[in-house]
Amino acid sequence: MAELQTGDVIIGYDGRPLAPVPNLGRAVAETPAGDGATLGVVRDGRTSKLTAVVARAPRVLSGSALDHPGPQEHAKR
Repeated sequence: MAELQTGDVIIGYDGRPLAPVPNLGRAVAETPAGDGATLGVVRDGRTSKLTAVVARAPRVLSGSALDHPGPQEHAKR
C-alpha cells in the first residue's frame, strides 16, 4: 500500500476536488472512522490515487500541551 510522503499535495478526496485546502479537514470529519477514502495526490509532478482509512481523532486530555501556550504565545504577551 502506498503512503503519503513529505511533499505530496492532496488535490482530491473521494473523487471531489479540494480547493481551498480547509475543505480536506471538513471532508475527513464527515467520513466515519474506519471508512476508506481515495486521495488524489500530486507527487513529483505526477497525479496518482491513494487509499486511506479514516481514523478516529484522538481525544485531547486536560493538561496536554495544547492546553498551555507555547514559547511563541509567551513572547506575544
